[in-house]
Amino acid sequence: IDEGTSPHYAAGVSAACPSEPLMRRVAEACAAEGVSARSGTVWTTDAVFRETRDEVARHQRDGVLAVEMECSALFTVGGFRGIEVAALLVVSDDLSSLTWRPGFRDPCFIRGRELACNAIGKLCATLTAA
Repeated sequence: IDEGTSPHYAAGVSAACPSEPLMRRVAEACAAEGVSARSGTVWTTDAVFRETRDEVARHQRDGVLAVEMECSALFTVGGFRGIEVAALLVVSDDLSSLTWRPGFRDPCFIRGRELACNAIGKLCATLTAA
């Protein structure tokens, strides 16, 4: 957690997690669509201009797979409200070499986004409200 929303719902908590049962369903939906998905830790920050080389390198050493802006807030608020939340991220930009390589228009990203949307769309069609 490195964003501003979570502390309002879970003071002093340093990590937020998705619903494990829902994440299993996401993984199954991806597999059914032939989508290769990895599970792991992501760094959530809403301070994009504070993503320093040292911060990125530290998170890489810790095995963090990606950086994004929303997941920890969604997971924290979901936990606070008793709502299951999961996430499926499609990587666009690459910071792994500490040089920003935009990929939002890359055909590989576009295809991955399409496959992810198909998988999640089919999963959502099977979910029922509690």
